[in-house]
Amino acid sequence: MNFPSYHTLSNIFSSAEACIEYLNEKNILHKPVNCPTHKENMSKSGKFWRCTKRDCSKKYSLLYESFFNESNIEPHKIMLILYFKLAECPSTTIQKITGHSSKTISSVLKKYRELLAYNISHSTEMIGGEGIEVEIDETLISRRTNP
Repeated sequence: MNFPSYHTLSNIFSSAEACIEYLNEKNILHKPVNCPTHKENMSKSGKFWRCTKRDCSKKYSLLYESFFNESNIEPHKIMLILYFKLAECPSTTIQKITGHSSKTISSVLKKYRELLAYNISHSTEMIGGEGIEVEIDETLISRRTNP
């Protein structure tokens, strides 16, 4: 599998809307959510899934129950950070390119590692195989305490 060029994916890094559309096309985000009251599919309205019933005010973010749901930064900015990390850029370089703090970069990457670990531990598929090399990278970030 070839790593896509920045130019190929640049449109998903341009706005939250373009990113969400891309994530929907790739079936990464949930399809329509069912209204808990009416048990019917909600419709897409702006950045939300909304109940189609006139008397119902239920709505959920399009990012509902996704990796991006409770983040303080927009999904296209998260995707950009992850793209640079997958391109093997050091965190300091990602920080300079994106303008995000080291704390933000660390937070996004930690959440990403946790998601990967969860998916691997709950998967029945074997990783690797004949002729395939699997490389595991562990990063330790800590602070020194003064004695």
